Amino acid sequence: MAARSSLLGLPGELRNRIHRNALLTDDSDVIVDANGVPEPALLLTCKQIRAEGAQIYYSESDFMIHVPDYDTAVVLKWTRRLVLIRENYRIYAKSGTLILSYPQPHWVNLVTWLERLFNEEVFLRPYPPSQAPAGTSTELLIIGGMFALVQAIRGQPRSRVKTLLDEQHDILISIDKQWE
Repeated sequence: MAARSSLLGLPGELRNRIHRNALLTDDSDVIVDANGVPEPALLLTCKQIRAEGAQIYYSESDFMIHVPDYDTAVVLKWTRRLVLIRENYRIYAKSGTLILSYPQPHWVNLVTWLERLFNEEVFLRPYPPSQAPAGTSTELLIIGGMFALVQAIRGQPRSRVKTLLDEQHDILISIDKQWE
C-alpha cells in the first residue's frame, strides 16, 4: 500500500511555492466585476489552505476592478471584500486598479461614488489629474479632479462639497450634454 501524500504534510515554504504556482498568473489580472471576486478552487478546500492561500492570492495578485458607468456597486463590494479579508486573515490586500468600463455620463452614479468616498465607505477612485496617463480625456481629468477634491475637503460641510461638485457638473455638461 503506497503512502498518501498530503499538501498539509509538506513544509510551509514548499506549500507557499505550490500556492503561488496555483493561485498567481503572470499573464493576466484578476477581473473584479458585478459578479464579485473570482476565487480559485484551491481556496475552497479547507480552512488552513484558505488562510495560507488567501494571504498569497489577495496580497500578490493584480486586481482590475471594472466600474461600468460610474456605478459604485462593484467598488463597494470590493471594499467590503478587502475589509473581510483583512479582518479574517490580518492581511492587507492590494487595492486594485480601476477600469472605467465604457463610462457613459451618469451624474447620479458619479455623485453616489463621490459621497461614498467622502463618507469613507469606499477608497478606490480614478487617477487624480497629476497621475493620469498621457492622453487621458479632459472629461476624465475633471472627474479625477472631483475625486481628489472630495478627498481633500473631508470634514467640510456637505453644502460646501455640493456647491463645488455642482460647479464641476456645469463644466462636464459644457463638454458633453449627456451629463445633464
